[in-house]
Amino acid sequence: WAVTRFEGRARTYAAANVDAGRAFTYQQGTYRDAPDVEACWFIDPPYQHVGKFYTHDCTTIDFADLADFCRSRRGQVIVCEQEGADWLPFRPFMPLVSSQNTTTREVWWTNNEADYGGEQLALFGPDSPLFKEDDRDQRETP
Repeated sequence: WAVTRFEGRARTYAAANVDAGRAFTYQQGTYRDAPDVEACWFIDPPYQHVGKFYTHDCTTIDFADLADFCRSRRGQVIVCEQEGADWLPFRPFMPLVSSQNTTTREVWWTNNEADYGGEQLALFGPDSPLFKEDDRDQRETP
């Protein structure tokens, strides 16, 4: 199920697992400032063709350089973009309704060729890879 509002079961599950988030580190800077370490890299830059409308737009991004950076990361790499981007060999993912009520198509690239059948994996709940059997007693009942 998708989390559309952070409340109920999603909030309860996140609160019960807050210590798991302590394994993450956050660093502000450009992608070139990121250390070369093995990690799960989730890269979601301003989009190549529509990113010019963002506060921090895409006009200064060298997408060929960004593609090289993504390919060089150690560990799993997941890159998000919008249909029409050509700086990596993106695959279709899913349609998305924007805040302007227009439908666009999200695309993605990964260095891990597992096939998820175009479905979004569950982040919360018993189908989630984060879910542990002993979490049942901490979950809120629907």
